[in-house]
Amino acid sequence: MSRSLSRADEPGEPATDWHTVQRRIERLDEAVTIAQRPLQEELQALLDDLAGCSFGSLADNTAAANAIRFLMLRLEVRVECPREGCHEASLIRCRPAGRTRHGSFEFEHRRNGRLSTHAASTKLPALKLVPAPPHARRKQAK
Repeated sequence: MSRSLSRADEPGEPATDWHTVQRRIERLDEAVTIAQRPLQEELQALLDDLAGCSFGSLADNTAAANAIRFLMLRLEVRVECPREGCHEASLIRCRPAGRTRHGSFEFEHRRNGRLSTHAASTKLPALKLVPAPPHARRKQAK
């Protein structure tokens, strides 16, 4: 990306003020949001297909949860925690749990600044994508 931030809304007019730059940033941010939407829909379709699945080993379940979590982070989405009464925007993980041979899928989120982990089951439950909560540092900066 060799373009300079000094490019203005109009050709030949340098962007010398913050408001001009801010408008360009807002347009780029909107374009990113629009570009992400079909990918978010595709991820939701994948999650719909995986409901009730286990991948046969702790290693494979962990790899699947990690791959899903990575995509969620890149697409700025989370899954709604499936725990009854919770429904917080969460990240998925798979960890060894109790007597389960293949681990348990868990859902992590922050509530009132504290990390909460809710275990679901040895199979992926039906999952619904939701927007990621605002980043804590970004909220403080505003």
